[in-house]
Amino acid sequence: MAPRPQDYVFLKRRPSAFYGTGVADVLRMLRRTALVIGGGATNRGVETSVREAFSMDLDTVVVRECCWGGDAAAHAYSLDTSMKMYARVRTLAQTLAMLG
Repeated sequence: MAPRPQDYVFLKRRPSAFYGTGVADVLRMLRRTALVIGGGATNRGVETSVREAFSMDLDTVVVRECCWGGDAAAHAYSLDTSMKMYARVRTLAQTLAMLG
């Protein structure tokens, strides 16, 4: 999948999608209050980003099928327990229905 001309592309060098990337600045500029997230290293990168989004008062949805991790137990715990305190964890079908 290649980015379209109107898409924003960010280079992430730390566990958080927000640290040093400009993502938060773009969300503020666009006046966005919600975020849909997925990615690798569920229990590290995704969870760190979700916690930071929560701290910025962003309404966050984590797409279950769009997350993966090398440690199956940590991946499952992150989705089923720890991230539920900071975001809504939904299936892809549920997320697409929410987006209309």
